[in-house]
Amino acid sequence: MPNIEMKFRRQTQIVVLIVSLFITAMLATGASVAVVQLQSAVTGFINGESVWSGAQLQAVQHLDRFVRDGNPEDLTQAREWLTIPLGDLQARKAILGPELNWEQARAGFIQGENHPDDITRMILLLRHFSELEMVQQAIQAWRESDGDLLKLQSIVEQLQQTIPLGDIAPEELQSLQERIRLLDLALNTHAWDFRVAMAEAARWTSRALSATSAILVALMALVAWFLASRLVVVLKRSEQKFRSIFEQSAIGIVHIDRSGRIVDSNRATCAILGYRYRDLVQKPYRDLIPPEDRVLGRQQRSDITAGKL
Repeated sequence: MPNIEMKFRRQTQIVVLIVSLFITAMLATGASVAVVQLQSAVTGFINGESVWSGAQLQAVQHLDRFVRDGNPEDLTQAREWLTIPLGDLQARKAILGPELNWEQARAGFIQGENHPDDITRMILLLRHFSELEMVQQAIQAWRESDGDLLKLQSIVEQLQQTIPLGDIAPEELQSLQERIRLLDLALNTHAWDFRVAMAEAARWTSRALSATSAILVALMALVAWFLASRLVVVLKRSEQKFRSIFEQSAIGIVHIDRSGRIVDSNRATCAILGYRYRDLVQKPYRDLIPPEDRVLGRQQRSDITAGKL
């Protein structure tokens, strides 16, 4: 019973080590995938910021041109370009509210002309990693742009009601152009702060990916080394046990290679056959079999080689 219990414990240890190695490999894969997804989300926001900035710049340029020239098409273009940053604003509020609103968040990011493949990752990043310092900084810069963006939208709506511009005094138009210029400067500042924070987040995720991969690979190597060492111990014990049986058995036992030569034998074999060990080793085993039994022995050897016995 003690031997059975010891064997069971060794087998259990090996199974646990193999399972541990498998779990470690899965964790390493999962962690690497998670960090890569996080990095992709950050990249999505950096790309989205470029679209946001471009749309805001186009809106300001068309708005300024409308104030200067009075072409209604410029006001229409300004309003259309503003829908892009306003869509991103809608998405952020839907994500960071008390409850995540997937439909509004996705619709907002689509309106903001973000790539559809990035949207899910972007939503999850804002929802679940908003406590990271660099993400907090980016969100803060984004939020600070809300007021200026809404003021720009208010100017567009106000001008929409004053077409044509002939009733507005030149001094008021100049004041309006100055307001637009100041809002443009403020929005560019917020966009820059957002870009810097997200760039830092990208660098952080890259470092995190490298560190995570290194740690988990090292852990896998450690588990694999420990598993290999345990397997070596088990194999040595099995070999020692077999050798003990082999040497102490009263029954003759020989080890024969594929060519039919004896490569090892125990003391009982030497005693039974009357050979010294050095004379028996490398001797063809068929020389020890009577001629009339060799056909039967050849068939048994073929069956053993084929795995039938």
